[in-house]
Amino acid sequence: MRVGQLTHAYIFEGPAGVGKFTAAQALAKALVCGNRGCNRCEDCVRLDHGTHPGVLSVVPQGVTLGIDQVREIARQVILKPAEGAWKIFIIDDADAMTVQAANAFLRTLEEPPPGVLFVLVTSNVHGMLPTIRSRCQELTFNAIPGRDIAALLRERFGFDADEADLATRVSGGVVGKALALVRGPGMARRDQVLSLASDLGVLDSLDLMNAAEALATSVRGGARQDAESKEAIEEAEQFALDKRHASFIRRTLEQRAKRDVAQRERIAFEDALSVLDSWFRDLVVAVEGAEELLVNLDRREAIERCAKMTSSETALACIGMIERARRMIRHNVNPQLALEAMLLDIQECDPCNVS
Repeated sequence: MRVGQLTHAYIFEGPAGVGKFTAAQALAKALVCGNRGCNRCEDCVRLDHGTHPGVLSVVPQGVTLGIDQVREIARQVILKPAEGAWKIFIIDDADAMTVQAANAFLRTLEEPPPGVLFVLVTSNVHGMLPTIRSRCQELTFNAIPGRDIAALLRERFGFDADEADLATRVSGGVVGKALALVRGPGMARRDQVLSLASDLGVLDSLDLMNAAEALATSVRGGARQDAESKEAIEEAEQFALDKRHASFIRRTLEQRAKRDVAQRERIAFEDALSVLDSWFRDLVVAVEGAEELLVNLDRREAIERCAKMTSSETALACIGMIERARRMIRHNVNPQLALEAMLLDIQECDPCNVS
C-alpha cells in the first residue's frame, strides 16, 4: 500500500463474515502505526480497543444510521486530528443510512479535508445511494473456495477432516461462519434446525410453536452472550485522553454493544433460515438424483427418506417461503413471529408428511 495512491473514500462490500470490517481496521492500522500495522504498539492497541482518537468507528444506532450520526461525522471531519496526520472514519453497515442521512453524508464525502479517509463497510452495496457509490472506490470481498477453508480449519485450528469438510459445506465459503460452526454453538443450533425440518410433517401446531420458541430463545441467547461486556468497556476507558474522551468512549462502546446484539440476533436468525434453506435445497437435489451435491451429508438418510414423499416443486415453494421470512426480518419484523409464520406456511405445504 502506498499512501500517495489512496483515494479519500472506499466501499468494502461482500457477504457477512468475510472480513470486511477487519480489513478496514487493518488499513487504518497501516496508516496510523509507525510500523504499518504491527499489532503491538500503542496506536494499534488503542485502535483495537476503539479508543484511538484518529480512527472513529460509526455503527447504526438501532437498525438505521440516522441524520444525527452523519451530522456528528461532518462535525468531526472539519476538526484537525488530535494526533498524527490521519482522521479515519470506518462506517459499518453503511447501507443502513436513512435517505436523509445519506444525502447529508454525500456533502461531507464530496470535499473532505486532506488526511481524511472514509471506509464504508456493507453487505448490501445495492442498498446504498448510487451517488455515494460513484464517489468511492469499491473493493469486493468474495467467499473463499471451500478447499481453502477446509485446509485452514485443519491446519491452523486443528479440526479433523470430517468436521472441517462439514463446516466448509454449510458455511457457503464464509470463513467466519465456518469458524462459528466448529468453535461456538453454531453446530448445535444447526442440528436443532435440521431436526425441526425433518420433523415438520409429524409435529402438530402446538409442538411446532414450542419448537420455534425454543429455536428463537437459542438464537437470542447466543447473540447476547457474544455482546461486549461491561469489563471490556471499562478496560477501553483506561486508554482515554481525558474525562470527556472517556465519556465518548463509553457512549460509543455502549451504543456499539446494543447495536451488536441486534445485529447478531438478525444474523443468527438469518443463519438459521440458511440452514433450513439448505435442507430444502438438499431435498431438491435428492429428488433429482444428484446426491453428490448434498450439503448436509450427515443427514443423508433423513433427506433421502423425505425426498421420497415430496417433489422438487414443493421443496422450491418452501425455499420461497424461507426467502420471504428473510425479507421480513430485514424489514424489522419480529424475527420470532416471522419464523413462526414461515414454519406454519411450510407445514401447510406439507413437504414431508409421514402421518
